[in-house]
Amino acid sequence: MKKNQADRKEIIAYYNLTSVINASGTMTSLGASLAIPEAIEAGAAIQNNFVRIDELQACSSKVIATSTGAEAGFVTACSAAGITISIAACMAGSNLAKIEQLPDTSGLKNEVVVQPGHLINYGAPIDQAIRLSGAKVVSVGTAAL
Repeated sequence: MKKNQADRKEIIAYYNLTSVINASGTMTSLGASLAIPEAIEAGAAIQNNFVRIDELQACSSKVIATSTGAEAGFVTACSAAGITISIAACMAGSNLAKIEQLPDTSGLKNEVVVQPGHLINYGAPIDQAIRLSGAKVVSVGTAAL
């Protein structure tokens, strides 16, 4: 058995955790995803250092944008946080006064149109992630079964 496999088994036993086989894909409730060795090494390399988070976020944004072809990127703790932050960004843009106003959406475009079939619960309800930004969910259409 490889050392990292032994370490993993030891920590699972130490904390009395239940090891599962993830046949569902990337799911936060199952630990989201496994980190690739390069990500583990990068995280370990910076863990004992203090850095300016705005600079780290800017670097992360560039890496994500380059990797995905997007204009920018932002690291979040989970998909629900990503949904909330994305909707907040759509409502407030880069206007600091509007950002600081949230979750009060007075005077902002604050409706998010969603097909009922997309209002799912994947460990957290999608509509809750939307509402946390201050936005209102507008369900339109029907859900196909």
